[in-house]
Amino acid sequence: MWPPRQSVLVVTELALSTPDHSFQFKHHDNEELVQVLNDVHRKCPNITRVYTLSERSVRGVPLYVIELSAHPGYHQLLHPEFKYIANMHGNEVLGRELLLKLADYLCDQYNAGDEEVMRLVNLSRIHLLPSMNPDGWQIATDTDEPCMCTAPVALKNFVIEERLFPSLNDAVETARTMGFLVRVRLVAHEAFG
Repeated sequence: MWPPRQSVLVVTELALSTPDHSFQFKHHDNEELVQVLNDVHRKCPNITRVYTLSERSVRGVPLYVIELSAHPGYHQLLHPEFKYIANMHGNEVLGRELLLKLADYLCDQYNAGDEEVMRLVNLSRIHLLPSMNPDGWQIATDTDEPCMCTAPVALKNFVIEERLFPSLNDAVETARTMGFLVRVRLVAHEAFG
């Protein structure tokens, strides 16, 4: 039987036993998402930086990123950089919530002196973009209908975003993210739904 029952219990205990219980397991709206990132930064100001991509979504919503590093805001030679993106499609919120919790967890564990987390943060630079598509999230939330596409695409008869990539004529959030890829020297990139 996979996963072993003990593994599930350990993961559940780990998720529920973080030192600061202020993080709420729920669907965070666009304003709450920013609040969570700012809360993490307040708890860990020396290892985090909250910033926005240079351009906004179609509806003008800033695309927020939290960076975790021993020297946030600075590229360090031989320190790999990683980027994680979530909420590419409007109603895919699990990745969004996982990245918010990941930021909270890394901060709490760093403050608690967890050696593995400290090594990870001190020897790399991690960028978390919890919502690549805040417009699509809002549309999916407001209409309560399946929205498997970005906001500008949702407004244009549900054309799948991946078919536009890398043609950036209509996929504004994709263009913003590609600009981010050019500016930051990444070793790896992962996208969650």
